[in-house]
This record gives sequence, C-alpha cells and structure tokens, in this order.
Amino acid sequence: MSINKDSNLIKDINNKTKKGFKWILIINILAAPIQFLISLMLGRVSPELLGKYGFLEILLNLVITVGMFGGPNLMIRYIPSISKENVALFISKYIKYSFLLLISIFILFGLLNQLSFFDLEFLLGKSTPPLHFVKWIVLWSVLYLLYYILNSSQSALLRLKDFAIASKMYFFIMFIMLIVFYFYGVRSWELIFFSSIIAIIFSIVFILKKNSKDFIVFKTKEYKFPKGFWRYSVLMYISTFLTFLYEKLDQIIILFVYDLKYLGIYFGIMKIAFISKMIPQIINRGLISSLSSLIQINALDEIKAYYNKIINANYLICALISIVTILFSDLILNLFGSTFSDYRLLLLLFVITAFIDFYDTLNVNILIVKGEDKKVLTNTILKNITFLISVFILLPIFDLEGLVLARIISLIFGVVYTKYSLNRVNYYFVLPIKTLFIILLIVLVYYSGNFNIFIETLSGIIAIAIILVFNKVELLNIIKKTKIWK
Repeated sequence: MSINKDSNLIKDINNKTKKGFKWILIINILAAPIQFLISLMLGRVSPELLGKYGFLEILLNLVITVGMFGGPNLMIRYIPSISKENVALFISKYIKYSFLLLISIFILFGLLNQLSFFDLEFLLGKSTPPLHFVKWIVLWSVLYLLYYILNSSQSALLRLKDFAIASKMYFFIMFIMLIVFYFYGVRSWELIFFSSIIAIIFSIVFILKKNSKDFIVFKTKEYKFPKGFWRYSVLMYISTFLTFLYEKLDQIIILFVYDLKYLGIYFGIMKIAFISKMIPQIINRGLISSLSSLIQINALDEIKAYYNKIINANYLICALISIVTILFSDLILNLFGSTFSDYRLLLLLFVITAFIDFYDTLNVNILIVKGEDKKVLTNTILKNITFLISVFILLPIFDLEGLVLARIISLIFGVVYTKYSLNRVNYYFVLPIKTLFIILLIVLVYYSGNFNIFIETLSGIIAIAIILVFNKVELLNIIKKTKIWK
C-alpha cells in the first residue's frame, strides 16, 4: 500500500512539474526582454539612475532577508509536508510573524538613528534615498514582503504556472509605470520606488484572486507551527542573512568605495550577463519544490534524475544565450552608453560566474530540503570568508573585475563543500566535465573578438554547434515536444 501511495505521489509531482515547466519557460522567454529593457532604459538615461535601481534590488533582498523567517526555502521545506487543511493557517500565521519582525526592525533602526548610533546617509553619501522618503520605503517593504511570501507559497504548492506569472508580472507592470512616470516628469528615487509599488500591488491582487481562500485566514491563534520549526527557522534566518551578504556584498562595497555611477555600471553589466541565467534561475525556483516533495518520500532514483535534468536544461539554455551575448557584447554594451563599453571583460567574468553558481545553488537547496541547516550555514560562512579575503587581495589590482573574480573563487569553494556534504548524506551527484569545456568555449569566443568580425562570428557559430551536439538528447526532446520529465 505504501509503495503504491509513493508511486502515485511521484506521478502527481511529475504531472504538476511537467505542466508548470511549460508555463515557466513561456513566461520567462516573454519576460526576459522586458527585464533587459528596464536596465537598458535606465542605463541610457544615466548610470546613476541605473545605480538607484540596483540599490532598490539590494533593498528587495534585504527585506526578504530580515523580514522573512528563513526565506522562501523554509516554506518549500514545510508546506509540502503540511496537511491541506492547515496550509492556509501556516501561511497566514507566517505572514503575521514576518510583518511583526519587519516592523520591529524598522522601529529599532529608527530609534538607533534618532539616538545617533549610526548615520547611513553619512556613510554612503548621496547613494541613499533622502530621509523624507522613508515612509515610502516602509510601505514598499511591507507590500513586497507580502508579495514574496504569497508567491513562494504558490511555488511550494507546485502551482508553478501562477508562480511564474506572478514572478514576471512585477517586471511587466514596472516597465510600463517607469515609462508613464518618466513621461510625466517623475525622476530620481520617486521614479524607481513609485513604479515598483504599483507593480507589487498588481502582483498581490493577481495572487490573492487565484488563492485567497487557500492562503489567507484571520483566526490563527490556535494553530501551532510544525515541530522543529523555530529551531530550523532561526538557523535558516542566520544563514539567509549571510547569504544576502554574500550575494550583495560586492554591490555594497561599490557603494562604500565608489558611488551610484559605478554601481549602475556594475549592476547593468551583471544584468546583461545574467540574461543567460534568468530562465534557468526561475526554473530552479519552481522545480526545487518538486525535489522537495520527492525528498519527503525519499525517492532517490527520481531525485537523481531530476538533478541531472535540471543541470542539463540549465546548461543548454545558459550556454547558447551566453555565447550569443559574448558574440554581440560590443553592440549590447554600446546600447547602454559609451560608459559601459570599456567593461567587456567584466561581462565575460559574470557569464562564467553563472555556470558555477548553478551547482552551488542547486546543492544548497537540496541540503535545505534535507534539513542539513548546519551544513548550509557552514557553506555560507565559508563563501563569505573566501569572498572577503579574495576581495581584499584582488580589488586593488583588478578594480571592478576583482569583485567578480573573488565571487568565482568563493563559488568554487562552495561547490566543493556542498558536493562533499551531499555525499555525506548519500546523495552522490556527478559534476559533468562539460562545464569546464563550455566555459573554455565561451572564453575562446571572447578572445576571438580581438581579431576581426569574421573570425569572431565563425568561432561563435562553431561553439554553438558543439554545444548543440553535446546536448542533442535534450534538444531533440524539446523539438519533438516529448516529455522532458518522465
């Protein structure tokens, strides 16, 4: 009976994943140009304005980090194991505690500022919004936290179509509002934050229209979180904060050492490079929920199959887009403005970073779902220490490129440690050697640009052909519209 039940669960997970995967791909393909256009439009106005958009993204991550217990991965871990009738109670109580935490932190920082314990405006100069703008930042933060929790709940419940739509609706609405506000003369911080607030509200309305009865209840006093929730959430909270530092420390360093102009340049080029990573990233966020459900029933063969297929899908998409990006890098950078055109090497380094980051992110997500929170925390600390040491050595020598080199070094340490940690819990995943081969191909395409346009184009075509041959099975599955997941 138990075997039949597990078999039915696996079949149900696979069916939901297959349907969701199609929508995730379609929506992200449609949304990728919009996200690129947002950065391009702001960068064309000025690197400083793009830097303000980069500052907004730092705040987005900070709000999730400090206001959300353990981040979205905590929800992905617990919701699949909760009975259907308790899901709304769990989500609603989680929202209440998260709001309480976020508001408490705002009050604490307000008191510390009044007592002159610190002066962020003094430390960062003109890189922060003016003090009179704080009320808008508080409103924006509360709305974004609500949006993110609700959308993470959709992912945890394998409602991947709605999850993908809500994830990208934000960017579509924001793009429209940026144009409207700019047309009516709104500039600077007001342009960025007002556009974002309206985009968040539209996204929240969409999610609640689809899920209000399943997600929101008001009487949660009698409900208790699952056993071990608070211990796990505290460890994940610390780990999530350290992860935030790791992911945004390079941009925070730029704010302290340089200014918004250099943050805009760095952020813009990072966004160009991460076009190749954008679709795989959202696929991973959706499919890790499927892995979580499989791990709950310890379906080892299915887990390994999912792991390999996620990696293969990532590399097929990422490699092709990366080569095209490097091939047309001069044209793309000049679209942003002459200031960006001197940073072609920075673009290459960001592209390489994306390939290494796949493994680390996927391995960490599996460790989280397995409940190996101490190993996740150790990995985050290891990467932060490695990154800071590398930055201290490389930043004075290589300038902005040194920050990305430091990230590559720390990611390699992360991949090695998480691979070792997965082996310790009997999850033996093979890291394909083709990763290094693909990176080498991309580097060769980059350096072929030093000769002439014919050699550069020819090398790009050859590299694309080689990657298609290496991934012919995945490519044939897509062309024939057969099942990617059995």
